[in-house]
Amino acid sequence: MAKRPADERFTERVAREMDAMYAAAQRDIAAAAARAFAQLADAPTRSAEFRSARAAALGREIDARVRALGVSTRRTLRGASDDAVAQALAQAEAELRAIGLDPANAPPSLAARFDRPGDDEAVRTLAEDAVHRALADAGADLERATRDYGRTTVAAFRSLSESVSRLAGPGEREVNRALARGIATGNPTIADRAVRELFRDPNSPERQTARQLGAQVVQVGGATLTVRQYAAIVTRTRTREAVVEARHRGLRGAGVRLVQITGRVSVNFCTAYLGLVCGLDGPVTIDGETYPALASLPNGGPPFHPQCSKGTAAYVVELVSEARREAHERARERVMRG
Repeated sequence: MAKRPADERFTERVAREMDAMYAAAQRDIAAAAARAFAQLADAPTRSAEFRSARAAALGREIDARVRALGVSTRRTLRGASDDAVAQALAQAEAELRAIGLDPANAPPSLAARFDRPGDDEAVRTLAEDAVHRALADAGADLERATRDYGRTTVAAFRSLSESVSRLAGPGEREVNRALARGIATGNPTIADRAVRELFRDPNSPERQTARQLGAQVVQVGGATLTVRQYAAIVTRTRTREAVVEARHRGLRGAGVRLVQITGRVSVNFCTAYLGLVCGLDGPVTIDGETYPALASLPNGGPPFHPQCSKGTAAYVVELVSEARREAHERARERVMRG
């Protein structure tokens, strides 16, 4: 089996770290909601004032957890961005040498510029800026999703606690305990069953709220995900974007103008672009052939979509193999057919 690219291995490592952080935060938020329901079950009085005060306390507890998570996220991604720049620039240089480009045999158009691009301070500064911005955006996305999840949890607690209290009776204590158990275990069936006898309508807001709390999910666009799943997707995609951009800075620093789309064949639309050669900074014409701008591709090129496996590789017309030229021809025909 082929060894995974260094940038892909790096991206997966960072994604695993963030996945674990956000999984822990989501568990903590769910546990806080479970404790709140357990207190309703055990409280001698469940007045409106008590429920309101408990919801406010839950909100403060969740806000504190989200703030702490934000600090950890920024610290982790800042460290990751520094690693990403070093990884990407080293990979850019390795790519160039892999196709035979070094100061001794570089084509005249590049020979004067190819001299350890990873050590060029201007290239490194630009790469650091691009990576820091990409990962800062990722951190903001993750924190926003978790904060929204926390607010949804508080709103769900208010709704359920008020609904259950209106049906006060022998079953109220048991319902609140079952809700606490369902939320703590992440089992929506337990939470749903807890209110089934009280709210017969399977589509009632109370039943839907119980399922939502138990499943511990967040709505992102048209998708329903756990915060943990969302964190993994965002981190994997944004980190890949950052590494690709930093590597492109290194290639530009060496005078390389073209890259070729690489990666694994998949069922996604981006597979059609495998092998296509594009200009890093706009269309490039060499020997009568015009290569399209990388920016003209969906999402500006790899990664084309969340969790995309596609990347790029340096392409120098005078040095690449015949197989890579043929791959470009096939890709160009596919893209032209549309």
